[in-house]
Formats: sequence, structure tokens, C-alpha cells
Amino acid sequence: MEIKKEEMFRTTPNKLFTLLTDYENYPKLIPEIKQVKVERIAPNVVLLKEKFAFLIEIQLITRIYEYPHNKIIWELENSNVFQTNSGSWELKELEENFTNLIYQVKFSLKIAFPDFIIRNVLEENNRTLMKRIKNRIEDLE
Repeated sequence: MEIKKEEMFRTTPNKLFTLLTDYENYPKLIPEIKQVKVERIAPNVVLLKEKFAFLIEIQLITRIYEYPHNKIIWELENSNVFQTNSGSWELKELEENFTNLIYQVKFSLKIAFPDFIIRNVLEENNRTLMKRIKNRIEDLE
């Protein structure tokens, strides 16, 4: 399944990139995240271990590649729920103090759920996440 979401934010790509790469503070952005461990394995490569409390407990280990102020790409290393999970955040400066954020994710699950249920849950979660990002940016300004 693939999801793509695009949103404009009143901030610079640098500030948005900093927010999206502040992995230790992801629980402030996504309250469903209950545990985060960050291991920087190269200057722009991170191994991120997360535990989510969602309908079930979800454990994720993702390898993240950071392209400062431009793009963040991730790929799944291991998970109890996901078979595959890869995606990106792409940041494009529109004009002074405005940034377009393109979120893309492609994944498959180890467990069977009807696609329409997964799509509805993820689309609602993405709308909520974009609102939380916007609120967090405003809080940090």
C-alpha cells in the first residue's frame, strides 16, 4: 500500500528538517510512540528503534538517511507488524518562510487487514500528524 500527502507549512526548510530529525522528541509529536532509541551510525545515517501503542504494540527499526534541509528517507530493518516499510519526507522551499512537505510511504503488513480499513486509519493519522507538525512549528517559533 502507498500513501502520499503534501502540505505547506509556514516555516523554513531548515526548521522543518530540524523538527523532523529530532527523533528523541517524536513522542511529543506522535503520542502513540511510547519508546524511542536513536543510534547514529554515520553523520547522516540513523538507526531508529520505536515502540508504538496503537491498536496493538508495534515495534519498528528503521534506517534513516538524512539529506540536510532537503530530504529524509527511511527503510525498514525489522518490525513485528510490517513486512516492508519505506518512505520519505521531502522539503521544498516555496518562498521565504514557506515550505512544502511531501510525505510518502509504501508498506506491507505481516498480518492481514482489509485495505480499506488500513487506508482510512492511515489517512486519518496522516491528517492528524500534519496538524501536530503545524502546531509544533508554531510552538517552536
